[in-house]
Amino acid sequence: SMQLHQLLYEITKSLKRHICFQTPDHYLIIALYVILSYCQDEVDAVPYVHLMGAPASGKSTLLKMIELLGYRPVYAVRITDAAVVRAIDQQHGLFILDEAEELSRRRVSNDLKKIFLNGYKKGGYALI
Repeated sequence: SMQLHQLLYEITKSLKRHICFQTPDHYLIIALYVILSYCQDEVDAVPYVHLMGAPASGKSTLLKMIELLGYRPVYAVRITDAAVVRAIDQQHGLFILDEAEELSRRRVSNDLKKIFLNGYKKGGYALI
């Protein structure tokens, strides 16, 4: 079986083929996040990763890479509250929201806030 260091190396190598980070540690952070997505049932919480950058800086490309490498990914751009709940409930995997900065531009519903405030931890739920 593949050792952790070999898995980290392979994921990092894949990321470097498509993504250019200014800080080399970011490759390791994303590689660890991808691996964590496969271990989510063994931990109490899986943090959110919020990507920030200028338009056309590669954020969506990175999210697509995470989708390809992550555990049971659900990739969404514009999604309703109910669809978020359904996607998370059905997949029990990695939820990837592209163009999340739009959430700050529009009024985010209280239901969606509840989902995000409670959805990262084991047993977290939102009554909507």
